[in-house]
Amino acid sequence: MFGTLKSKFQTVQDGISASFKGLTLGESPKPKKPNAGTDRVNYNAGADVLHHYQLQWNELHELAEENSIKAHEVDVLVGTIYEKLNREWNNMTILNCTLASIPKINHDIQNLMDQIGTLEEAFEEVEAALFKLEDLNETLELQSKQLDHRFQLALYKEKKLSELDNYRIALASEHSERVLQKELRQQKMLKERQDTFDEVFRGEIENYKATGVVPRGATSQQGPALEEIVLEDDSTDFVEFLQILHYASAGFKVDTQDLRFLVGEEKSFDLYLTEKLPSEATVILSSTQAGLVKIRPSVFNITKNDQNLHWNISVTALSPGISSAFVVVTIEKSLFVFYLSDVVGWIYFLTWTISFYPQVYENYKRKSVVGFSFDFLALNIVGFVMYALFNCGLYWIPEIERQYSERYPRSLIPVLFNDVFFSINAVAANLLIIWQCFIYEIGSQRVSITAKTINGIFGILAVVSLALSIAKVTLWLDFFYLCSYIKLVITIIKYIPQTYSNCVRKSTSGWSIATTLLDITGGILSMLQMILNSYNYNDWESIYGDITKFGLGLISTVLDAVLIFQHYVLYRYEPQLIKSHSFIDVLT
Repeated sequence: MFGTLKSKFQTVQDGISASFKGLTLGESPKPKKPNAGTDRVNYNAGADVLHHYQLQWNELHELAEENSIKAHEVDVLVGTIYEKLNREWNNMTILNCTLASIPKINHDIQNLMDQIGTLEEAFEEVEAALFKLEDLNETLELQSKQLDHRFQLALYKEKKLSELDNYRIALASEHSERVLQKELRQQKMLKERQDTFDEVFRGEIENYKATGVVPRGATSQQGPALEEIVLEDDSTDFVEFLQILHYASAGFKVDTQDLRFLVGEEKSFDLYLTEKLPSEATVILSSTQAGLVKIRPSVFNITKNDQNLHWNISVTALSPGISSAFVVVTIEKSLFVFYLSDVVGWIYFLTWTISFYPQVYENYKRKSVVGFSFDFLALNIVGFVMYALFNCGLYWIPEIERQYSERYPRSLIPVLFNDVFFSINAVAANLLIIWQCFIYEIGSQRVSITAKTINGIFGILAVVSLALSIAKVTLWLDFFYLCSYIKLVITIIKYIPQTYSNCVRKSTSGWSIATTLLDITGGILSMLQMILNSYNYNDWESIYGDITKFGLGLISTVLDAVLIFQHYVLYRYEPQLIKSHSFIDVLT
């Protein structure tokens, strides 16, 4: 229906447009040429008729123009109606398509409803699984609490067993003391009785010499006569007891003095007796800190002249910490933290070891040491010589090791081979820089009076301590410890000359920033290793116990940070100083 109506409107519109386009104004008649016979025609005749027709023609022309305007308006109106009809037609087409897609929409809605139903079933299953998971978590939590209570019970049991062992040791010691006191009292009583009998006997001898008669007292049928009593002063048992104490204190050796394992791990060490005991003895092994370790066997007997002089002792870690009872037992929380600490230690060892050589390369590249503080070099070489003496003495000299063991009987030697290598390497690197100072351009630089005075004071202290050690007034160990203290003081003050020199010159030229970066890296890693070890061994007191090492790392880090700030911030754009004939007395 709409299609037919649209066609009719289109036909009418086309017809109207064509009819109006065909309208044209009529051409005026061409005047005829006059001929010879027209001269007698009256032209005024019919003028009124012509004028009348002309007026009508003008009116027709005006009406035609008005009709043209109306036709144009009708054409515009028909176009508008056509556009509206076209839009309605499109809407009807869309509506027809939409109505045609309703079954598909209904099908999709049905699928969605099915999926919602499936999701509801899945939600119910998940909810049921969550309930089961909650039950499982409660079960696991209960089991964890049971295990914790069992562990606490085991710790309590071990603690009580340790207390029982300690009480048994105390009772054994008290019993031995009482036996010893009783034997001493018996010996004293027997000696007093012997002295009394000797005095009476001497009196009777004197009486016999004076009178010639042997006095006899009243005899009794009970017991032997005085002359028949034989007193024996036999101290064999007491001597054997003293020998056992001597052998027990001096004859036991172990195959290792350092045990390291995780909590719950079990390791063992071998206990040796270098000499046979002349009598039976009981050996009791105990921990200085109850609850840290479990020892098996903790008590065993040694028979007289026993051929077995070797025992394997098992140790189980119960709680993190450090216990030293001749065999140092170290219990760790985490094996990963142990290896991480070990890696950090080696990294900062390598970093500090190579930190001296960028300055050597810097001097070689510039063929000059201008800008490098001689005061820093003078203090640094003295400090590392003292540090090398301390490390070499404690690592290689047996007498120093013996004195250290006597002063700290339950501590290991705190110097390792890498400490010795580092200190010797530092001395060699500083000697190489000193040699460069003789062959390269130095300008007017010299070691200041203040630096010479400080080194002189340290030298006097070292010589006095050395003389006292040679004279045996103090131990050699004290001399080497003085060397380490000198190194600590120099580490605190040695960066000041270079820092002040950079400040005065407004430049860091001549100083290798790579040395500073390596040194600050080593200091940070050194402190990190101490923190990792303190956490892993639950031994935060060790930071305060080894405050020298921690302090060295902290001080080095702060002073290195100052040098880095000078190089990268304050004097970043200063030109390099190649040669200079100005001398800066840093400390005076």
